[in-house]
Amino acid sequence: MKKRLLLIFLLAGFLKSFAQDLPSMEQMLHAYRNAIDAFQTNQGCGHVLDGPLAFGKELERSSLDLLIQVSPDEEKTMGKEVNAKMREELTVVPDHWAQADLNNMIRKLSGRLKRSYVAYKAIVFQSEEVNAFATVGGYIYITTGLLDFVESMDELAFIVAHEISHNDLEHTLRKQKKLLMASNLGRMINMETLTTVALNINLMLSAPFDQIDEYAADRNAFDLALRAGYDKNRFADFFIKLEQYEQPGLLTKLLSTHPFPSDRKNCIQQYIDNSK
Repeated sequence: MKKRLLLIFLLAGFLKSFAQDLPSMEQMLHAYRNAIDAFQTNQGCGHVLDGPLAFGKELERSSLDLLIQVSPDEEKTMGKEVNAKMREELTVVPDHWAQADLNNMIRKLSGRLKRSYVAYKAIVFQSEEVNAFATVGGYIYITTGLLDFVESMDELAFIVAHEISHNDLEHTLRKQKKLLMASNLGRMINMETLTTVALNINLMLSAPFDQIDEYAADRNAFDLALRAGYDKNRFADFFIKLEQYEQPGLLTKLLSTHPFPSDRKNCIQQYIDNSK
């Protein structure tokens, strides 16, 4: 009970502090309608909870963009700092066989981006994990495990386009903004339970909302990879293979930062059908 009261107190204090900068009720309702409409256009794909989650994500985006502004130069500096720290933790493989292909792939995919000032770089690192992720500043990290897992350049192109999209749609930048706010909160309240509270906030508020960013990055990646000349019929291959490891359920949905592979596969198939 004490933990719940503490969490409520922290959230109430945060909302009160920034209430004057939050979107108006009219803006919230407009964002809600747009979020629901966006997912209704994808009938037959996605999850029943994705519409309401999209509304919550829109509130988060609007609030972060109002509260924290970051210039292109500041973003570039942050990216270099994050990359330097990442390289201390990872075993980078600069001479990997796929590096030249990845460089060419990024060149083809980044020709028509909203934020054209971002220079993208692919970094291969040693890990058996099947994973790829993007950080602020245009850095895209790809495991050797993922490169062994994919079966075509078209499949890989969609994955790389997805990570580029996280940056171009400002998902990575907003993650940095959330970390900045969390670190400031940590300095304001010095207590042993802060870590537990932060984890609870992340699980309750961030995890399902981040799934909306994944859908948005998939949608954008489909267009990027298609325009770059890659085979759209291979874009869902990655999720088809992951689907066999899926553990569906409401709790899994609410605690996960990524949508179910089957939902993502269905959405991509719908994009394919609509592009014919």
